[in-house]
Amino acid sequence: MVSATTTVIVNGPPGMLEITLSGLPTGLSGLVNVFGPGGYSHTTVASETLTGLASGTYALVPSGLWSGANQTGQAYQASGGQSLVVPAGGIASAAITYAATSSLTFRLADLSTPSGTVPLQLNFIPGGSFLMGAQPGEQDSSDVEFPQHPVTISTGFYMADCLTTQALWKALMGTNPAWFSLGAGGSLTDDFTRPVEYVSWNDVNAASNGFLARLNSATASSRPTGMVFRLPTEAEWEYACRSGTTTRFYWGDDPTYAILNRYAWWSGDSSASTHPVGSLGAGSANPFGLFDINGDVWEWCRDWHGPYSTT
Repeated sequence: MVSATTTVIVNGPPGMLEITLSGLPTGLSGLVNVFGPGGYSHTTVASETLTGLASGTYALVPSGLWSGANQTGQAYQASGGQSLVVPAGGIASAAITYAATSSLTFRLADLSTPSGTVPLQLNFIPGGSFLMGAQPGEQDSSDVEFPQHPVTISTGFYMADCLTTQALWKALMGTNPAWFSLGAGGSLTDDFTRPVEYVSWNDVNAASNGFLARLNSATASSRPTGMVFRLPTEAEWEYACRSGTTTRFYWGDDPTYAILNRYAWWSGDSSASTHPVGSLGAGSANPFGLFDINGDVWEWCRDWHGPYSTT
């Protein structure tokens, strides 16, 4: 959201407008459009004092800037604006604080049902540092999870709040490859809110006709400049999954798996079938608001599997 406070000072130099931007990460500029009397128009990308202004009402319209030093793809919500009066013989002062947009929502046209749309929500994952991999001696861990090592995610990013559904895949690709569907024979009913499966890495990443290529094409007019859909790296995925926690799972170590059923579909509660995304309820999401990031189906990452470095 964008919040702003306005103060009018009546005893300062004439015709001045002070704009102070705050809350922006290093290397990322704000964007404020200023409109005033006589067709006055000015755009500022940093804190600035404007002089020589005619007295009257000026509109300040803050908006998001989607790229900057090491910040490509980080969103800053553009909403609302404010009016400031520059009095004769005075200063108008505005402080504008930017905050990262917590989520983005797209609606994709369904190729199989032209009148319908399918939602896609993404949650903002702030940058930060974490320990990647399993702790030494961690219960039920695998050799490929060692050694645990520090990783820094320098730039925030957006991630879908749930697994890719059969509905979203079908909307973009025109077909439904999932086994757990009526057409494939793995289910007695169709529920397109289940996650799609039986898709390869190439199905997702093919340059011209893959899922991501079609998603980027379908959202070309609604995606802010600099934002491109891609798979997360393994480090980004684990960072998003852990969501600031340091235990074995984001809900705790759960050594006897006593509460696993509350957070994930697995062999003990799934009846050997996939289940609709988010169907374990709002309380099953991790601290970043992501559902089913543990359990239900395996998930592809952008990079390739390989051993962790020992250095």
